[in-house]
Amino acid sequence: MTPTNDNDPEEISDLHAERHWDISPSVDEIMRQVKKGPVVRNDRGLVIQIGTLRFSDGTQTESGFKLTVDGKVVAHQFTLPAGAMIGTTDKERTVRGGEDAADESASNRYFGAPKRPDDPGGLFQAAFSKPRRRKSKAKRTGPQTKAEARQWLDDAIANTPVMPAVTRCPDGFPAGPKRLAHLWPGLVKTVTGGSGASGWEDIVSQRERRNEWHRWVDELKPIDRAVMEAARTARTFAEVSGEGGTHKRSMERRGRKNLIAANDNLMAAIKSAA
Repeated sequence: MTPTNDNDPEEISDLHAERHWDISPSVDEIMRQVKKGPVVRNDRGLVIQIGTLRFSDGTQTESGFKLTVDGKVVAHQFTLPAGAMIGTTDKERTVRGGEDAADESASNRYFGAPKRPDDPGGLFQAAFSKPRRRKSKAKRTGPQTKAEARQWLDDAIANTPVMPAVTRCPDGFPAGPKRLAHLWPGLVKTVTGGSGASGWEDIVSQRERRNEWHRWVDELKPIDRAVMEAARTARTFAEVSGEGGTHKRSMERRGRKNLIAANDNLMAAIKSAA
């Protein structure tokens, strides 16, 4: 089953995720090749090449996909019309902040320390460590058990008259992985939406619906609010009657009447707010 989409198109028309888009060749590259040349024509006089740009003479094909009559997607070789540029690219590469190596530095800046005096820095204000390679040394023999290791440490402390000064390093991230976002998957919204934090659109929508609900309830009378509050935990109509009594049937009738009245008043408040 497909869930109902209650988003208003006018409210979400300006909400979108920024994306990296691959368009090749670029306009600058096309103009550069047009200026450099040379222009190559075939025996029919059609332009088939300008610099490194190649154009179809009506016989070339490119791979793609198409929908069949029954709605299936199948591979297909499309014939390029005469004059069409060959080898172009126009597709989405990735959502900004997603798994893109080119955007690795921007992602690390979000989490990391400031790079310049006027840079406010990232979320954790910590430096990004660089891996260090140590020279290989001969294999050393060490303690074989935890008890032996503790004994070795106690002996070393006892044999050291003056303990060396402790150097405290500044806060920092581990040398790997290269993308700091991998350390906190809960702070990153993935492309598929299968994990990570909730989208800001969903959070804003939920907060707005909660605020609207409180505004509607504030317009109700105290008795209606009391009935609605009691209805949250009530198991029978008698528990929302609002008055004391001993006759169960009378209390149930009174509770049903109060609940219907509170519901009607709430719907009236919603309509007036809309």
